[in-house]
Amino acid sequence: MSDDAILLPIAETGTRPPLYCVHAVSGSPFPYVPFGRAVGAGQPVFAVEAPGFDNDADPVADVTALAERYAALLHSRHPAGQLALLGWSFGGVVAHETALRLQRAGTDVALLVLVDSTCPVPAPVPPEPELLRRFVQDMLSEAGLAAHEVRATLAALPHESSPERFFAAATASDSLLADLAPALLRRRYGVFRAHVHALYTHRARPGHRGRTLCVQADQSPPVGRTWDGVLDGAEVVTVPGDHHSIWSGTGLERLVAEVSGRLAGVEVR
Repeated sequence: MSDDAILLPIAETGTRPPLYCVHAVSGSPFPYVPFGRAVGAGQPVFAVEAPGFDNDADPVADVTALAERYAALLHSRHPAGQLALLGWSFGGVVAHETALRLQRAGTDVALLVLVDSTCPVPAPVPPEPELLRRFVQDMLSEAGLAAHEVRATLAALPHESSPERFFAAATASDSLLADLAPALLRRRYGVFRAHVHALYTHRARPGHRGRTLCVQADQSPPVGRTWDGVLDGAEVVTVPGDHHSIWSGTGLERLVAEVSGRLAGVEVR
């Protein structure tokens, strides 16, 4: 797989510094597509897909290793230019680490946007049964299911520590999961599990010098202040919705408005 294969172009034309959106814990670039198309004319937008999400590459279970890969790719595209980075949830953690590495390499990260992303603190990785259920919850929520529908699906699934038995039960259930092959679920779970491990073993470091915007969903626990001491001086704004619903409806409209406004304020050099 070439490095360029992990970039999904959403809006390719424009004269402004490009915005790169780093995948969340699922590894998927697709939640960013409606956002990227709505940001506005003249703003190039790309989404970063995780290794292993849609190919046979091994998932990466380390934030710094992901950041090294993404920083090398983006620096090769903009060795002495400008760009902006955005990351949702786990993607914010990776975007922050990527920004540190890009700055050291000489690429100007003019804006860093963290969307409902909490500053990581090393902690024990949750046990397998919990990870399996979190994976299904995240996947169904990304697919647009309402919270009560996700809870109903989870309630019908067994508490299993074996991914094979869990996914066999999931694909036999009366839910969206029935349309998915167990092999696909196992591969996507491998990516999810690797990223959870990466998150729970990472400690963010200070040093980012550019402008930072922390966007928080108003139904999520406060996240902006968790970056104090790492991203001092970050601007914090709130948009309507929960962790997943901010990517649709009024949440998306506000998110687009907040990010577009900051991008428009970037001084192009």
